[in-house]
Amino acid sequence: MDEFSSLGKFFSIPSHPIGSISFDHDLSLVFEIEDPLLMSEARLTEVIEQASSAQDVMIRCYLQGVLDHRRWGYQNSYRGA
Repeated sequence: MDEFSSLGKFFSIPSHPIGSISFDHDLSLVFEIEDPLLMSEARLTEVIEQASSAQDVMIRCYLQGVLDHRRWGYQNSYRGA
């Protein structure tokens, strides 16, 4: 057993916000049939509004990032301003 094999129990955070959604969550069906990267701006805004509970903060942040990237593009997404 190496020194890194026991790290899994400390780092059990999902690697992607959408991966943290349980199967009985309202948005799980949305992400099952729709890809956020292919949604229109209007649909992304609608889904962001649906993710309004406190447990959906990471999902909202991810979707807002997708929406911002769609609106302003890759060049402006890493300006650090």
